[in-house]
Amino acid sequence: MNGALNTAKERSNTDGVVESDSDELEGRFPAGKANLCTSHFFYDALVSASCLGKELGKSAKLIAGYARMAKELRKDIEKYFAL
Repeated sequence: MNGALNTAKERSNTDGVVESDSDELEGRFPAGKANLCTSHFFYDALVSASCLGKELGKSAKLIAGYARMAKELRKDIEKYFAL
């Protein structure tokens, strides 16, 4: 996994979504520690890494890992942020 994906994964909380020190609200309203926007960026990066990996001929194991992580993150986002 590359640096940016590692950083996002390391900043994920026990619920699987990404935490950050600030968010798109720039501190104007209380938003909690988990960040919906950043979590979605991470999800998109994992999907994109999976697709790009196929185009670049990367290993099936690496591609499947990205796809699995994206699927899990999608579920975690829905569970954590859904109303």
